[in-house]
Amino acid sequence: EVVRGLAKDPGDRHPSMDALLVTLTRRPARRRRLLIAGSIGLSAALLLSSVLAVNELRRSRALSACADEGRAIDEIWNSGSSQRLAEALAATGSPYAATSHERMVAWLDPFAEAWARDRSELCRARVEETIAPELDERSQACFDEQLDRLGAMVDVFAHADVEMVAGAAKAAAVFSQLDSCTDEQALLQRPAIPVELAASSELRTARRQLARAAALIDAGDYAAGIAQAREAQAVGELLSFAPLEAEARLLAAGAHSELGDYGEVVEELRTAYHVASVAGSDLLAARAASLLLRVLGYHMARGAEGLIWADVAEAALARLQRTEGLDAAQLANNIGLVHETLGDFDEAERWHRQALKLRRTLLSADHPETAHSYANLGNLALQRGRLDEALRWHQRALAVRTRSLGPGHPDVARSLSNTGRVYLARGEIVEALDHFERAHEIFVVTVGGQNRAGARVLDYIGRAQRAGGDLELARIFFSRALAIQNELLGSGHQETAQTMLDLGEVLLDLGDFEGAGATIHAAADTLAGKLDPSHPARRQAERALHRLAARVEALDDTGGDG
Repeated sequence: EVVRGLAKDPGDRHPSMDALLVTLTRRPARRRRLLIAGSIGLSAALLLSSVLAVNELRRSRALSACADEGRAIDEIWNSGSSQRLAEALAATGSPYAATSHERMVAWLDPFAEAWARDRSELCRARVEETIAPELDERSQACFDEQLDRLGAMVDVFAHADVEMVAGAAKAAAVFSQLDSCTDEQALLQRPAIPVELAASSELRTARRQLARAAALIDAGDYAAGIAQAREAQAVGELLSFAPLEAEARLLAAGAHSELGDYGEVVEELRTAYHVASVAGSDLLAARAASLLLRVLGYHMARGAEGLIWADVAEAALARLQRTEGLDAAQLANNIGLVHETLGDFDEAERWHRQALKLRRTLLSADHPETAHSYANLGNLALQRGRLDEALRWHQRALAVRTRSLGPGHPDVARSLSNTGRVYLARGEIVEALDHFERAHEIFVVTVGGQNRAGARVLDYIGRAQRAGGDLELARIFFSRALAIQNELLGSGHQETAQTMLDLGEVLLDLGDFEGAGATIHAAADTLAGKLDPSHPARRQAERALHRLAARVEALDDTGGDG
């Protein structure tokens, strides 16, 4: 502007001195504004930089805290708690305490490592905002429930009696079958907790009661487990939270099934199925239907009625897209058992092999659950008279159970018993008796002398003695088994009736027609009220009645007085 004011040509200059002064005074103001604006911009940049730095610090600290979330499991399962558990099991005096603890550690250490890793990863996803809030909440609830189950199991076995020790390893193996808490599909299938119950202390307490109920049932303390489940059920009913009620009913029904209370189980499961279905919980509904299939179609031999529930369970699992999971494996297992009961052996084998395929894939070839499939295929082969095949399946089940659960586990005794039945069918009496006696010894040590499984083995020993020609010894073993079953199960139970039938037949062999008649008729009447005519026990009863009638008729013809 000064240069313009000094121009030689008057036309290039400012029109007047006042105009020049105005121009000269205007420009510094603009420069001042630019300087001020630059100062403000610099301050804003510095402020933004500070905010970003603070946020990054917070993020870094939050990510560091994620490791702490994963370490939450250390409060329950660590070297100290493992040692205390070992001491508690040893204090029972069980000869299998050390082995049971060793197998527990083999299952729980990998579970704890995976839990810690996955929980930390969930936390990092939350910090990085890469997981939806709803999935985050469901995943956290899943991890909390698994922690509750672990804590309950450790506590139950820390106060175990001698009869619970052998079940410790299998109870720990259950943790390898739990749904992943990071699987989106599984999380979305979890029942949603209503907003008004999200902070409910009653609901939290009930969830812990369910965890303890499951631990007690896994340990074989069915009565205590049922009591805990009933308390949780009452809370579910009080809060009108149907998924909790259905899950509690399902747990109680499973325990009653193990006790052989099949009549009570059916009504309980029907109610559990209805409650779960109304609540929209397809997974719980599928599990209730699958157990109904097993109880009705296998235990109670009402095959056609049971298979209706197979269709219901299959449909529910299909809706959930769980047709290749462990629930599908259990369903296939149960369908196979029902077809076996109906005498449809080809269909039974197809379903048992499907269960085996899924368990091998999802668990391993050496998992205790996979051994169940080996045993089922062995039992099926035995019924079909394929004795060499049956022996191979049962020997494989025995090997897997011995490795995974320890040589003193009740499931090992069951495999010994099953193998003994094959040897008995082959006519190898000495080998059969050896397996039966080893099985009975395990049952006596692990669950006591007065137990249901041990009574069944005593019945098998009686059958072997009868097959070997020692009728009096057979009568003694049948009588011992029957006394235990009458005390534990009652005279009207299916297993009691089966042993009564075996006793009646040996009494008939001994010529005690009066005792045989009363015993066989009582057994036949009980079985007729519980099983379909096609059931093997019903057919045995019919044969025994015909043989009794023939012997009595022959006696009458010879004029004997009986």
